Amino acid sequence: EANPGPTDTAWILDEFILTEEDDANALIRRVVSEFGDDSVQQLVGVHVVVEDASNLLTKKLEWGRLAAYLEQSTRYIYFDKKDANGRYRYYIPELEPFAEKDYCRDVDNIFDLYSFMVRGVTEYVRKKNPAPLNPQERAAWLQATRAAACDAVRPVLPVAAKSTVGIFASAQAISSM
Repeated sequence: EANPGPTDTAWILDEFILTEEDDANALIRRVVSEFGDDSVQQLVGVHVVVEDASNLLTKKLEWGRLAAYLEQSTRYIYFDKKDANGRYRYYIPELEPFAEKDYCRDVDNIFDLYSFMVRGVTEYVRKKNPAPLNPQERAAWLQATRAAACDAVRPVLPVAAKSTVGIFASAQAISSM
């Protein structure tokens, strides 16, 4: 008999069906022993959220493309809000105190520039593309003009900018991360 194709559901059912003598534990033992634990890891789906990940970390997490990713986009939100401590959202590496002070000052300046630019470009894009008269279309216009401005200015954001990444992956993909 030829090897079953990926759409041959009868083969899948034959492979994983429980017989009267089997219980769920016997099925698991059989699958692990016949398929190997690496293969079994592919059967488990895991949801993970990584909060306050630097832009650099998000790229490292997403590099293998072995999973599904949902990243807080620099395209749809302004990255110029400060937290309760008056800081922009960026990663601060372990540095000597004098270097950390200079680092934070410089990154704050970059975020200040980003804020000035993204707000100015948003205003410019909105002047060039007047709001629709239909109030139902206004929300889409606001989002589209914001996205256009954020797209234009996002190269200014430093790699240390933080966002949140949602990940859905097999246990094997998470293990390789």
